[in-house]
Amino acid sequence: MSWTTSPIPLTTLKKICGFYNCTVNDLFVTCVSLAVKRQLRELKGGKDVGGKIGVVIPVHLQGGVLLEGQSIGNR
Repeated sequence: MSWTTSPIPLTTLKKICGFYNCTVNDLFVTCVSLAVKRQLRELKGGKDVGGKIGVVIPVHLQGGVLLEGQSIGNR
């Protein structure tokens, strides 16, 4: 995953997904959700975070790879 200081190879992610019977996207969203929860808990002095938070995650639905200069746009 590209935001880490020590990237995890895609093959490793796929093995984890196979173990938990989930997609790479499921794993990604779970990691981001837990990171946000941890950050909010730290900001609240260790108290558990309750309630809901709205998050928007852009998703590329066209498949394949975007080439340099190519835009996803609103299709």
